[in-house]
Amino acid sequence: MLMMPDTIYAIAGSEVVLGPPAPVCFMRLPDGCPIEQAISRQRLRPGSGFLSVKVTSDGPTRVLQISDVKQKVRMKYPKLLVQERIVWFIQNVYARLEERDWLLINEDKRPSIITSGMDSRGGSGSTSAVVAAPTDKNKSEGEWEFQIVMLAKAGIGISLVTRDPAEELLYAFMLNVVVDYQSSSLQKILDGSIQNIQIDNQLADAQCPIVLYLSPASKNDEHRHMPAVHFTANKSASNTDNAEIYKLLMVTVKNVTLTLEEELFCKALKFAGITRSDAEMEQIDESAFETQKALLTATATATRYYFGNLKLTLNQVRLSVLKSNKLSPDLQAVKRKLGLSLITFEDANIELDPFVRVHPFETINFLTNAVVRHYQDELLSQAVLILGSTDFLGNPIGFLNDLSEGVSGLVSDGNVGGLFKNVAHGAANSAAKMTGSLSAGLSKATLDERYDERRLMIRRRRGDKNKEHLVAGLKGLGFGVLGGLTSVVTETYDGVAHDGISGFFSGLGWGLVGTISKPAIGVLDLATGAATAVRESSRSSSKQLPKRLRPPRLVLGPGGSMPVFGERSAAGQEMMYKMNGRDYNEIYVAHEQLRSGEDDLQILITSDRVLVFTGVGGSGGGGGSSGGSNRQLLTVTHGDLVSARMVSEKEEGGPVVASPVPPPLEEKFYLEILINEDAMEESDDDDIGVGYDMRRQLQRRNRDLHKRPQVRCDSERVARTVAQQINYARTMYEERTQAVIDDEIGEQEE
Repeated sequence: MLMMPDTIYAIAGSEVVLGPPAPVCFMRLPDGCPIEQAISRQRLRPGSGFLSVKVTSDGPTRVLQISDVKQKVRMKYPKLLVQERIVWFIQNVYARLEERDWLLINEDKRPSIITSGMDSRGGSGSTSAVVAAPTDKNKSEGEWEFQIVMLAKAGIGISLVTRDPAEELLYAFMLNVVVDYQSSSLQKILDGSIQNIQIDNQLADAQCPIVLYLSPASKNDEHRHMPAVHFTANKSASNTDNAEIYKLLMVTVKNVTLTLEEELFCKALKFAGITRSDAEMEQIDESAFETQKALLTATATATRYYFGNLKLTLNQVRLSVLKSNKLSPDLQAVKRKLGLSLITFEDANIELDPFVRVHPFETINFLTNAVVRHYQDELLSQAVLILGSTDFLGNPIGFLNDLSEGVSGLVSDGNVGGLFKNVAHGAANSAAKMTGSLSAGLSKATLDERYDERRLMIRRRRGDKNKEHLVAGLKGLGFGVLGGLTSVVTETYDGVAHDGISGFFSGLGWGLVGTISKPAIGVLDLATGAATAVRESSRSSSKQLPKRLRPPRLVLGPGGSMPVFGERSAAGQEMMYKMNGRDYNEIYVAHEQLRSGEDDLQILITSDRVLVFTGVGGSGGGGGSSGGSNRQLLTVTHGDLVSARMVSEKEEGGPVVASPVPPPLEEKFYLEILINEDAMEESDDDDIGVGYDMRRQLQRRNRDLHKRPQVRCDSERVARTVAQQINYARTMYEERTQAVIDDEIGEQEE
């Protein structure tokens, strides 16, 4: 009991008595205590009296949630107070303004996974899906939920191929993909991750074979064990047709290295349909006028997307841009249409702030434009880093990064060799960039296009070894010196051949310029090759590019469709393109090894011809492409080919020994190619000293040998298989050349 001074009564049993005595008392309790001095605990509403206040969201509607902490009582018909866009409710009850109804939120646990008849473990190299069914027997009849889990531990590969020309542009591979999808009558949840991702440039003349890969993580990186990509989304059920409600959407990507090559970028844009002419676009606009009108009418009721939390995270991108030496006319049209003007730079470390939006309620176009503007502003804010990584300045930012990496390794680990290695790499890289830019600019300013193409072809004909960069530089020096010595004669001759007398003086002038510029360019090519060799030999393991996952696939098969990928067909197609100068009209059919060992006889069958060749400097056997050059022994077009078959003969084998028992006979198998007689007559010796009658006599004498060349094979199976493939290619050639096209029929009728 608590009593204040000057109080009149101390009421027994009272918890608190407050206040001075009043001169007049109008009412007293039964025990005699004045009413103004009596205080007791009263409850106006049922409950414990301990409330929790929290602000949540129900779609675009902000909700004030008040709940009893100690006593959770679900009220079937609670009272409702709505003010503007704030809904007051009690104990897990949501209100929707458009419906004026209550929606109970079920917070039961996730359903247990049911794996009957399916393997949810999905061992190494497997892809599996797991379906879960509802297990709560107390659910109402209208409620449902299920779960799907997809595991692709071996990975998923995606190819981007074009029809004209038939080639593969990109190959993306995602390793250890896990996707968990849950759906119920109240919400949908999607959660997934990708352990590793790599995108390869599948063009044959690619300067860099890798487009995108994960940047090597340092020891201090706390996120190095996280997956490459992680995404999660939570979508609430909505009864409106023009609103999609997402509680959250989050996408996180680890640091990546991105290399954009101009030729690949233009081909990808062409694949997307950027090259449509203005006349085609006008025709499309006229034909789609009604569709566009309906679309404009529906814009007012376009679907809007609400996100309680929208976050896209990509912290760092190591960006490189490579310009192509020469683009085809169709790719140049793409470049002009988009107004692209690229500069070459390498390894610019771009730091990006995450894209974060809280409670947006906009259309998908608005959100997409907001994302694009955000990352455009991020790139523009770091233009200094991009400028400092350009080739014509020698990539000073890259040199500073190499220097800082070497110093940090020296301070932390005492790695003196790493310091010298990083300094050598940075200095050689800067030297190679500067000399390469000077030689490229000087060649475009002073050399003719044909000479520059031959020079660039010499630089491209090198392997991946360090010494081959130096060899390419020495070849470039020799080519430049030779071009300077013969420049006056060749340029003058070309000028007279094209423009007559007026071209004599212009050719003589360009020849004098080339006498000085071509050897200078050769010296710059040598310096570039030497610096590149030093750079590649001093490159640290953290800066090594990953290898291409697989060679470019065979896109167009003999029947006109795209076959399943195979290493053998991919290597054979690459060999065919090297032999025919990348003629995409010729289709690969088959490639086989006829004789292994020192002979190394191989055969290449295409849609136009049959080639028998031997590998020079390569490793025979295995049916693979030769590591060196190829020497062609026999070339027969399908127009001159009649058929092919397997023949065999038995010969005495082993050394000759005086014995009453005859030695066993060795059976040899040959591939016999029957060639048209007229074609062989045209290819015979036609020298002036050999008369017509003598030529006919020689042809008749050796007719069988000339019409049926034979190539020995290792086994009967090889000979039969190759003969079958040749006959199949011959049949396909006949069908293609003798087919009647609809356009030709229309022209004949006219």
